[in-house]
Amino acid sequence: MKIKFINYLLLIFIIFLNYNNFVKSDCNQELYYELGNSCGNTPSRLTIEESIYSFESIEVTPLVLPKLLNNYFWDLEDGINYTLSYRYKNCENTITTSFITKGMYYELLSEPLCLHTYIPIKVYNWGAGGEATNFYIVAPSIWIDSQNGVCSLKSVISPYSLTKGVLNDGALKFVGPTCGFKNGTITIDLTKGYSNCHLYLQSDYLFENEIQPYSEGFYNGLESEYYFLFVDSEQCGTERIEIYMKDFITPLEIDFENVPDFIHNSTISVSLSSGNNGILNYTNSIVFIENKSGLIADLNHTQAQIFPRTYYGYFYNKDFTTQNGQPQCKYSETLIFNYYYPNFNFTISKSDSCLENVSITFYPLPNQDIKVYDYSTETGIPFPMKNNVLSVGNNMKLWIFDHIQFSGIIYSTVFDVQSYKIVETSNGIGCWKTYNITIVNYENYKNLRIYSYNDDSEFYFYPVDGVFINVPASFYYVTYNAGDCETESYFTIDKLDTNTPMDGVTLEMTTLEIGNCTHETSFNVTVKSVFGTFSKTLYTFYDTDFTIFLPNCSCQIQASYEAPYLFDGDSLIYELLTDPNCNSTGNLIKFTPPSNENSIVSVNQNGVPLQYNSNLNAYYIGSGENLITVNYEGNTYCYRTETINIQSVHEVPLVQITPVSNCANPNGRIEISNYQNFYNLEVVINSNSESMNQGFIDNIPSGTYTINYSYNQTCINSITVFVPSEVIAEITTSVISNPTCDSGSFSDGKIRVSLTIEGNQINNFTILNDDAQFTYLNDGIYPVAGVGVNSFSISYLSCIWKTEFTTVLNKPTFTLEKVFNDTCTQPGAYKLLSSNPNIDIKSVEGQNNIFYQNNFYFRFQSSGEYGFYVFWNSNCYEYYTQKITVDNYHPSINVDHIDYEIVKADNCNSLKIDLIIKNMDKFITLNIENKPPTSINSTHSIFKNLPPTISYQVQYTLLNGCTDYQTIGEYEFTSGITKETMDIIKINDICYSGKGSIQLSNFDFNNYYYYINNLNGLMGLTNSLSSIQPQQSSNGTFLFSNYYPGSYKIYRGCKSMANCYLETNVTIESEDPIIESITVTDSYDKLNNGTVEIKLNYNSPYPINFKIIGTQFSNQNGKFGNLPPKTYEVQVTLTDRMCPITLSKSFTINLKTSPTPSPQDPSDELSTSSFVQVNLLFLSILIFTAFIF
Repeated sequence: MKIKFINYLLLIFIIFLNYNNFVKSDCNQELYYELGNSCGNTPSRLTIEESIYSFESIEVTPLVLPKLLNNYFWDLEDGINYTLSYRYKNCENTITTSFITKGMYYELLSEPLCLHTYIPIKVYNWGAGGEATNFYIVAPSIWIDSQNGVCSLKSVISPYSLTKGVLNDGALKFVGPTCGFKNGTITIDLTKGYSNCHLYLQSDYLFENEIQPYSEGFYNGLESEYYFLFVDSEQCGTERIEIYMKDFITPLEIDFENVPDFIHNSTISVSLSSGNNGILNYTNSIVFIENKSGLIADLNHTQAQIFPRTYYGYFYNKDFTTQNGQPQCKYSETLIFNYYYPNFNFTISKSDSCLENVSITFYPLPNQDIKVYDYSTETGIPFPMKNNVLSVGNNMKLWIFDHIQFSGIIYSTVFDVQSYKIVETSNGIGCWKTYNITIVNYENYKNLRIYSYNDDSEFYFYPVDGVFINVPASFYYVTYNAGDCETESYFTIDKLDTNTPMDGVTLEMTTLEIGNCTHETSFNVTVKSVFGTFSKTLYTFYDTDFTIFLPNCSCQIQASYEAPYLFDGDSLIYELLTDPNCNSTGNLIKFTPPSNENSIVSVNQNGVPLQYNSNLNAYYIGSGENLITVNYEGNTYCYRTETINIQSVHEVPLVQITPVSNCANPNGRIEISNYQNFYNLEVVINSNSESMNQGFIDNIPSGTYTINYSYNQTCINSITVFVPSEVIAEITTSVISNPTCDSGSFSDGKIRVSLTIEGNQINNFTILNDDAQFTYLNDGIYPVAGVGVNSFSISYLSCIWKTEFTTVLNKPTFTLEKVFNDTCTQPGAYKLLSSNPNIDIKSVEGQNNIFYQNNFYFRFQSSGEYGFYVFWNSNCYEYYTQKITVDNYHPSINVDHIDYEIVKADNCNSLKIDLIIKNMDKFITLNIENKPPTSINSTHSIFKNLPPTISYQVQYTLLNGCTDYQTIGEYEFTSGITKETMDIIKINDICYSGKGSIQLSNFDFNNYYYYINNLNGLMGLTNSLSSIQPQQSSNGTFLFSNYYPGSYKIYRGCKSMANCYLETNVTIESEDPIIESITVTDSYDKLNNGTVEIKLNYNSPYPINFKIIGTQFSNQNGKFGNLPPKTYEVQVTLTDRMCPITLSKSFTINLKTSPTPSPQDPSDELSTSSFVQVNLLFLSILIFTAFIF
């Protein structure tokens, strides 16, 4: 009892000594700390090295929260006077010390009123000795290197206004100099509140050589250079504007006098837009046109080859010399001519039989080499022609080609052109729409059907009495044989719609058979929709995204299938690399994949991964029954499982443990009761082996020990045992901060551990993470806790206790917040924000960024989704993405800033086009190929005499300095480049009867040639052309009759100007029949003898029923008699399959009296008619008398 009491006194004494290790003997001892200054991408940081348990309290003011790791540290801002206050444990006095970091930081000395405001800033600690220096900058960026070049200061500044300033309100205008001359000008409108203008070259860094104005606010005689313009205003202070005076080169104009084609020489003239050709000689210019280089002596009526893309211009040395290698001035322009179809003159004759060939007669022009090819093949062999007459079969697509001009047209010899009517029959959306397609005169065609396909199958539809009923949306090929044709014809109808709304659609998936390592899993997909139920079986090894193409339509159902884990029932292939009779606790086993296509991913025993030996490519496996699962990966991802029974003939040591009962005096014991059965026994203590051949070892501290045992000299095994402590200890744990990332067994979670023994708090204990085998000696703070359960061994002197603590993931999120809006000259700035302000962001990778005062800033040039890595604390990182929308950086995206009017050429004899700009006051500069417009007034200007091309690229600079391009003319020139029009009269079709027509007049075959397109997708063609010949004219008028509904293109090409064309689209529609006329004969003298005849504007091949409502009168010819006087309504019912409609219209039969005869002169002799009338009167009296009596 006495000994036990002494031991307790000794323990208390040791604990007392340990506790006082953390009590400062000098309460006024100065704290050692490190102050790191910011430089580049690192913050200024205060770090102390002493244990956190040395202090009763410690803080930094202005308040900054510490970032606790294995010591205290604070990330600080520069330029702030901080105070560090601390009090040691068991001390009453608080010690304070003040400090200022020496990192570079700035102070604004003036407000950034506008985007270009020139503001002074003071940069502290810029000099090698910490001196402060003033600089001038323009928002929104700061980038200043320290005097010694070691550190950089980078930051962003947000101006108060992005819309004010000399650029935005149009007060600044500048015109670049003519190349080689010094005649550029800059004008500042001082009436808008601007003053104190100063101009310098940008290369004049010290601003020592000011360029003097010609007059206040006006500079002239400027050469092509980069300038700084300073200008003052009340709204923006002093602005600094960067101006690039770009050289202007007088544009070269080109006149096309004769362009017969794009292969032979053309006649052109060139001149300067100023009208002064002398400059071409004065500057020793060289004019070039396409491939023709060298000085063109005669600028008028010269010969040159013109191409569909014509490149032309001129150049000269900037010093006007002819010496090679000097800086040059060059003007060039590329003209792209739109349509060009060569002039093919041909006529076609067709037979009434499809079995007879089509005869095409060509009338070639001089030097014209015409070849005709089969457009559907790639043989490259032309058809033979005899005397310019080509005989080919029906239903062919021909490529008529001019071998000299390398251009051609497409022509189809289709025998009979079908017409159709298409009507939507559903209220569906997207691919769920259905249509009725009615074929006109379907009786004339054989094998009529619709062919279509999707990525999964082909499908066909067949008509009922010429009607394809409820055909789902798709791209249709309507195929048929016309007349006696053996060759099939077809036309196309584009109703393809892959938009597949899933409203009302159900998708079911069922696994049919789970695969294995060599066979895929099969699963069934069933789709139920308005088109019925469709099922399909698919196969896969893995989770898969798939698309189901529904049959007979364009609907595409997209879905995902999660494949089950594939089990392979075959036996495992393995071999033991060690003798199980020797290894009672651990054997090496090697597994072989089932095929070369598979590799082993992992091996588990009862769900726990086996330890891997990389040197032998094997695994450690224990004795007894082992349920082994081997996971394979390759073309498949599968597994095999099997129970492997490894029996050992040897026994293992039987261990008895005596716990440690005195932390100050290790007294643990390990005893092996069957020690006599082993050849040798050893225990490993501190990496040293000690013998246990006597069966025990004692006086050992708590801990985990390895016991090596052997049955002979070669067969050695080992086991591990744990010696606990029976000393009663109270262990409490609490969360300082949960881990912010899941990086395995140890992350960045911080746990406070408190150890109390018999009422005394212990500070100098050790924490061991059993999962990570990570030991930490920091007086009760474990700073690398992982997510979930953390198993700890708490070690103090000779004692070890086990404890667990559970953490949860507190993962931060990162977002980019816009702190500066985009402009056309500057991308916006974004600041990285964290949802957890206490984490220590180490770095950001993946995007260029700026670090300043503990913040990261980003700038993006364009919209898009950007990704970046954020690294924080000690072990954490994450990849984040965010969508960035750049609003104003490219201001012309989807915005047409230029208001304009195009004045086309009068005719092909003068291909000059004018472009009028109607809002010139919205731009600082505006040009085409460096050619400025001529001013008309304050708002209007004009580009005169532009050459023909498919469009013009107009470059502009807005008032706010934004520069971009706008394409003008690409839509206006599709119909031609002249003001001319073709006289066209169209008559619509009626009831799809082929009665439409196109009448053309005002033709000039001497100077032009003409084509007409009338196929509308027949044989898959939309651009097939037929030549219009003079002999088709009747008194100068062309009438193209019997046209069905559709779109038709009429093209006119100019014989002398291949780059001059005219194109007109004509759409013939189908109209319903109307009651054209109603002819009425009134009823006389109450005899009910009125008549009516109703006529339509359409003679249907099907019966037409005419009925007078409210009467029994009805017939099929529209003629009715014996009608009493009244108002009637006639109803006309058409049974025509193409337009089954009912028409009605009212008409009136009036009552009229027969006219009274004129009285006769008594002196006249009794005429024959009078005699007859008297006799009739007498006869009437007699009859009346007889009736009475």
